[in-house]
Amino acid sequence: VDSGDVGTREKLVAQLKKHGVQKIDKLIVTHAHADHVGGLDAVFANFSVGDVYDSAIPGTTKLYRDYLKTVKEKKIPLHAAKDGVSTSVGGAQLTFFSLPAPIQEDGKPDLNNNSVVFRLQLGEFSMLFTGDIEQAAEEKLVGRYGAKLASKVLKVAHHGSRTSSSTDFLRTVKPETALISLGANNDYGHPHQAALRRIEQSKAKVWRTDQQG
Repeated sequence: VDSGDVGTREKLVAQLKKHGVQKIDKLIVTHAHADHVGGLDAVFANFSVGDVYDSAIPGTTKLYRDYLKTVKEKKIPLHAAKDGVSTSVGGAQLTFFSLPAPIQEDGKPDLNNNSVVFRLQLGEFSMLFTGDIEQAAEEKLVGRYGAKLASKVLKVAHHGSRTSSSTDFLRTVKPETALISLGANNDYGHPHQAALRRIEQSKAKVWRTDQQG
């Protein structure tokens, strides 16, 4: 799911190879921002990729255009991760959730709020992946899917930004564990205290990549 930014490509490849990964069966690109697509070229260069799922909301950067070009050149099947789409991998079922219509900002689709959101179910284990959605998308997802979003583990949206992890969303997902992916000493001040407070009030156990690796 995503690839980190340009500067961490080598770390990503090394980590995957350390775990014996040779093929990526399903690659999910949540949205077109650089910190999510910056390492994709290294993924395609070092691993065989089976299927790609993305939001179908186009980005305008060279990084994003290069990603699409590579997918086309390698003839990798590209799927829009929309409502009703599901797939399985390694015994796990992936179910995609989407908004009735893209959330707009300044007359064009907002990349963060239209991130791919999906739920992974493997036996009794469940995890909700949220990309960089913010409160506007969280509200629409709760209204559309309700209890279907409930998951034991939540990948906290938008690196723990105050604009995400709304109380109603957390109340609906009911996570036992919340994982926050963020860079140490990042320029944005993530995770924000307001979001951390709401997550802690939900009684979820918090794990952070800047503190726990």
